[in-house]
Amino acid sequence: VYSLAKELAGPGTYVERMSEGKASVKAAYSGLLKVNDRVLFELNYRGVFAIASRKTCSFVKQNDILAVIDLISLTVPVSDFEAHLKIAKNNYPAFMVKKFIRKSVGVVVTGTEVYEGLIEDKASDKVEEKVRKYGGYVAEKTIVPDDETRIREAILNFIKKYDLVIVTGGMSVDPTDKTPKAIASTGAKIVAYGIPVKPTTMSLIAYYGEKPIIGVSAGIIFYKEENILDILLPKIMANEKWTRKEIASLGHGGIMPIFLKNMENIDIHKHEE
Repeated sequence: VYSLAKELAGPGTYVERMSEGKASVKAAYSGLLKVNDRVLFELNYRGVFAIASRKTCSFVKQNDILAVIDLISLTVPVSDFEAHLKIAKNNYPAFMVKKFIRKSVGVVVTGTEVYEGLIEDKASDKVEEKVRKYGGYVAEKTIVPDDETRIREAILNFIKKYDLVIVTGGMSVDPTDKTPKAIASTGAKIVAYGIPVKPTTMSLIAYYGEKPIIGVSAGIIFYKEENILDILLPKIMANEKWTRKEIASLGHGGIMPIFLKNMENIDIHKHEE
């Protein structure tokens, strides 16, 4: 088991023996986990070893368990074991961790009432918390009213200076919400507007050249524990680019536990009323 685990473990990982003959692959440092699910399927399908892992493109911390390898039967013929090793070697690595790059982030907070000081900005601190979690830093923040031109200018100003721009608020289809149109008017290529995850569905990912622009809904205020930034940022901070196909695939498993928990609480309160 340990020998197979060593063949599966790639850069940014290490292997440890576990009790009962199992082995684990662990993260050597924090970063983005990449899993070759095709080789996992091929090895698991043979029915000799059972290999369970975290999902690919997950954020992992140093020393986190990434995968556990079990031997199902008590003995394995040498020829079978060698066949498994060959599959692992031919598909190396099955597991790897990519280090985060310390990217600079400009945050554009939108909203006329926030701009005029009528209500408090409750979004930017949630954004900064997520940026720090995934290895980046907020270099500058600005607040602009719900005006397409002002939002566009703020984005263009930041995208020239920083690695990434995150825009908060004004993300719905309501006519008074200007953020999606403002992002599009910069000339950025929109990968997706409306991402199949719950919460914070009405979010956006675009690229201005190679630099990402993220538009996040106000839902990050109410779902600060887990939201769209936890999905988008790890891949971006590992210097990987989101594609439309990858965004579309997020729908499978896109309902986050925090969303279900909130829905349960709402149902309980309705029942009590």
